Amino acid sequence: KTSTMGKEKTKVNRKVNKSKIKVSVPKVPQQEEGNQLFREGKIVPAIKKYTEALKTAADSPLLYSNRSACYLQQKQWKQAFEDARKACELDPSLVKGWYRQAVALRRMSHFREARAAIRKAVKVSARKGVPADVEEEKQLIEKTIKDGCTIKPLGWV
Repeated sequence: KTSTMGKEKTKVNRKVNKSKIKVSVPKVPQQEEGNQLFREGKIVPAIKKYTEALKTAADSPLLYSNRSACYLQQKQWKQAFEDARKACELDPSLVKGWYRQAVALRRMSHFREARAAIRKAVKVSARKGVPADVEEEKQLIEKTIKDGCTIKPLGWV
């Protein structure tokens, strides 16, 4: 015990295995339906299913991330970015969320912001190994910046 201006503080040693802590949000039926539709290439119906699912599970980072993937397929970059950003707000360790932010930002020519997002994806995935698609996106963004592409400021975020 230590004393601080008459107030006692007790030090507690706790060991927490952070690798076993997971954000767990139960799946809703529309999520699996959306996943199946996405696998079948039925992107617009998948978006609708994920949107329905978010009405009952608004705190699910995977639903936002999955809907972001759909928006990327539809080339709806801003929506893809917004959903990926929300997914990462809910779960900052979600590699796919950071990756999808980077892709959407690159497609909107916001290269510096894309680089920051892909670097975050690399950082959070480093313990398990960086996925190939993340590494490829990182190289593409770095090359684009190195080649001097016009960089648009990100005023709407």
